[in-house]
Amino acid sequence: MSASPTAAAPQGVLRGTDHDRGLQALQVTVVETTRPTPGLLRVTAALPADAALDSWRRANTAVRIQLGAAFGDVSRIYTVRSVDAQARHFVFDVVLHPSPGPMLAWVSALQPGDTFALTGPRPHLQIPQRSGASALLFADASALPAVYALLLQWPQGLRADIWVSSDDAAAVDELPAVAGVHVHALSAPTSEDPTPLLRTARACVPGTPPPVVWAAGEREEMRELRRWFLQHLAIARDDVAVAGYWKRGETTTDTDQRRRRNYERVLARGGGLQDVDDLADDI
Repeated sequence: MSASPTAAAPQGVLRGTDHDRGLQALQVTVVETTRPTPGLLRVTAALPADAALDSWRRANTAVRIQLGAAFGDVSRIYTVRSVDAQARHFVFDVVLHPSPGPMLAWVSALQPGDTFALTGPRPHLQIPQRSGASALLFADASALPAVYALLLQWPQGLRADIWVSSDDAAAVDELPAVAGVHVHALSAPTSEDPTPLLRTARACVPGTPPPVVWAAGEREEMRELRRWFLQHLAIARDDVAVAGYWKRGETTTDTDQRRRRNYERVLARGGGLQDVDDLADDI
């Protein structure tokens, strides 16, 4: 794929001062694409010489990629898996779902030297910090790049258990080994066990002091998982960080539209991006 025309810049609330505060609009260049596992396509891209690097050095950030006119003028959000600041390269993974879509068509056509536009990086979900507390992390396959990025900059001395629900054992094995951090592999959801992360969370017996919690994955499972720790185990809200990356039965385009409508409601109430709660019951 040669460098195709980039998508027209999104208008409205997604290009407002509140939404874009601190973000960069960049044209980046594909360095290489690889297939580290059968279910993943990994993209390495080079940042332009004028890109400020400080925001790229943070753990667990996300970028919005413009797919271009040839792929429907849509955009998609992806987690930055890793950054090589010296080479000015960053890496993101695309899960190769069986269902076709513009993102799979776009990434399958990428070739070294192609360019594309993005906006970011935006800081995403961080592990809550509380002195003396251990951490419990829950992630499905969509959150593996976030877990990888967090482990690369893991807080010194933080003990943790991480449960990962994925059928891609090789992708789980790629996670960096960190002293005091134990990774537990769970199977991907099945009809008999549709919410393995929630099931595992409900079996946890928090010690004293109570742990901090980080989780990311399918929206409805994450919503119930958050409710479990906040309401049933009475862990403080500031100690529970949970995000829904996708929703079962909903396309990525549907998800983006739902999030945009929610953001517009928050703005109408006088709030900002920091007030958006994608897991709230009323959306």
